[in-house]
Amino acid sequence: MSATIIEGTGGDRIAVQVQGFPIVCSTWVGSPSVRAVEEYFRWLDGMFARVHREGGALVNITDGGLAGVPNAEVRRLISEKSKELGEARASKGFRSISVIESAVIRGVMNALAWLHGDMKNDIVSSRREAIELAIAWLRTTGTTAPADVLRVLTPRPIAAR
Repeated sequence: MSATIIEGTGGDRIAVQVQGFPIVCSTWVGSPSVRAVEEYFRWLDGMFARVHREGGALVNITDGGLAGVPNAEVRRLISEKSKELGEARASKGFRSISVIESAVIRGVMNALAWLHGDMKNDIVSSRREAIELAIAWLRTTGTTAPADVLRVLTPRPIAAR
């Protein structure tokens, strides 16, 4: 499947897909760098702008199955940017879903979300589950996903492998 690649500085990259808009999907590969994370959030701002122009809602699926562990600086940046997204989602019709294949890490993430209460993010085990959840949520907002979104977004893009 076709994807736009955001290149980092250490061999890391993020493959972003918009073919299923208003469901967008990013596949993170390697340990993310500051540059890749900053570019990714600029890209996501562009998706917000598109939703604002066209109306409706947006679902952002983040596939971390190929991602490495970010360093402290990158973790802090992701945390700050994610908090900003949490503030934006209330007014813009936004939902965020993370694909975490490891049951152990999913459990840790869910525990953190429960403890902090401010992590507005669904955590699922597969891309297909994320897309099905996105489709169902979009229906509740009156927004329709493309008919072929499961076929288009379920496989990881070749550029991410």
